[in-house]
Amino acid sequence: MENLVFQSSLFDWLSHRAIDVPLRFHVIGTGLLSALASTGAITFADAVKAALKIGARWDETLRELAEGQTDDEIGWSRFHQVGRIIGGRSNLSLAVPHEDLPNVAAPSRPFWYSHRRRTSGSNPHGSRRGSSTGNHQPRFVVV
Repeated sequence: MENLVFQSSLFDWLSHRAIDVPLRFHVIGTGLLSALASTGAITFADAVKAALKIGARWDETLRELAEGQTDDEIGWSRFHQVGRIIGGRSNLSLAVPHEDLPNVAAPSRPFWYSHRRRTSGSNPHGSRRGSSTGNHQPRFVVV
C-alpha cells in the first residue's frame, strides 16, 4: 500500500515539476496500479481496493505455502519465502480474478510497463536509460 501512495505521488510530482523535461515512465510490476491511478485511468480509491484484494490473495497463497508447526515457525517460513521472491531466488505466480481488478480507462499520459526490470540496462527504445543528447531525447524514470 505504501508503494501505491509513494509511486502515485512521485508520478504526480514529476509530471507537474518537470513540465519542460521530456520524460517517459517505465513501470515495473506493482507500479502498474500507481501509474494507472496517476494518469487518471483508474481512481486512487479503486487502486487501493484492487491492491487490498490482490494483497489478501498474496497473503493467503503465502499462508498455504508456509511450512511449520507453530505460528512462529509458519511466520518465519513466510518471511523467508518473501525474501527469496524479492531476491529473485524464487517466484510466485498469482492468479487475479477479473472481479478483483478495476475498470480501466485510457491513461492521460503514456508509460511503458514490464513485469520485471531489464537486466541489460537499456530502455525499451534502444537508448541508454536516462541519457539525453539534447531536448529531443526523453529521459526514463523507472518506478
